[in-house]
Amino acid sequence: MNKFRVLMVMIVLSASSAAFAGNWTGFDEGFRDAAKRNVPVIVDFSAEWCGWCKKMDSDVFARPEVSSRLSKEAATVRIDVDSKTPLTYRGKTTTAGQLAGLVGVQGLPTLVVFDSRGNKLAELVGYVDAKYFLRFLDYIKTKKYRSMGFEAYLRSGEK
Repeated sequence: MNKFRVLMVMIVLSASSAAFAGNWTGFDEGFRDAAKRNVPVIVDFSAEWCGWCKKMDSDVFARPEVSSRLSKEAATVRIDVDSKTPLTYRGKTTTAGQLAGLVGVQGLPTLVVFDSRGNKLAELVGYVDAKYFLRFLDYIKTKKYRSMGFEAYLRSGEK
């Protein structure tokens, strides 16, 4: 029986470590990294209880082509909306849940893209597959958010 428990723990640990091979950072650290590298900040608003968030981890962020691009093209921050740890956004102290409300998060998972000064550039709401997410990264990298929404970008066929 003990060998079975050890095996189950090993399986669970290996599955959880398969998520994004990059580095989810804290809020302040992510914005400092973005300013230093001149890249956008992608904030993943999630929660421990969110099944679709976990599916994004295993099906999307764990894919090498996704994690590689995230590491190169953005500073990545994960925020648990249930956390009571204080955050500072635009000079004001807030909680993760309050920040989610301030930037318009209405459901999970939601990814919000900011510039290094905290200006919201784009968002991606809900679970998406890796192919769709990679198109979102193309949209961010080419800065098409300046001239069109993501859905219009997809319809345009631009890369």
